[in-house]
Amino acid sequence: NNNGSDNDFYSNLDIPLLEELLKAFSRNPDKIERIASLVNDVLKTEGGKELIPDHFLTIWKAFMEASEEEVSNEQKNN
Repeated sequence: NNNGSDNDFYSNLDIPLLEELLKAFSRNPDKIERIASLVNDVLKTEGGKELIPDHFLTIWKAFMEASEEEVSNEQKNN
């Protein structure tokens, strides 16, 4: 996995990526599903875990948990 301090992560943080993830989550959840599929496919490949920074995966996990919670809430309301 990628090494580096938390400061390296925050100094190199790609804010537009986070903004796009937030927009997709709130406006078009289908995009999140497509991104999830891509992330999962990459992680399954040899060396895939080296391609995706650990900090992204931490943020991604939070998105996925929120997405699952949203789906669960929608199912309860229907």
